[in-house]
Amino acid sequence: MPDLWLPGAERHPLSDTAPTDTQYDPRVIWHITWDKNATAAKPADLVAFDKLVQYFTGGGKAVAPHLLWDPFTGRIAQFYPANSRSKSVVDTAGGTRTNRAPGRCVSKSRRCSSRTAA
Repeated sequence: MPDLWLPGAERHPLSDTAPTDTQYDPRVIWHITWDKNATAAKPADLVAFDKLVQYFTGGGKAVAPHLLWDPFTGRIAQFYPANSRSKSVVDTAGGTRTNRAPGRCVSKSRRCSSRTAA
């Protein structure tokens, strides 16, 4: 892997990296990170991208993805290098290590709200 950091992404490295399970093929999981519980009937304003970055580098470290992408501006923040697991997918006790197996799993989180969710 020539570059563990996405070119052009803002780097916000978290210190608690851990290796991926390299015996499996690499994969990517796209998922959303919604900022507030809202509905189409009761929409909520978006949380600013910088606030989400602050969350994932502060109190939200325990659930940080590899990448946070803002489809409205194109900004990308990266929290973990590609050879580390992230923490955005929940592991269950004694179950599959969803952030590591099967394979080198890169977690990409899309900023979303009830106003953008389909």
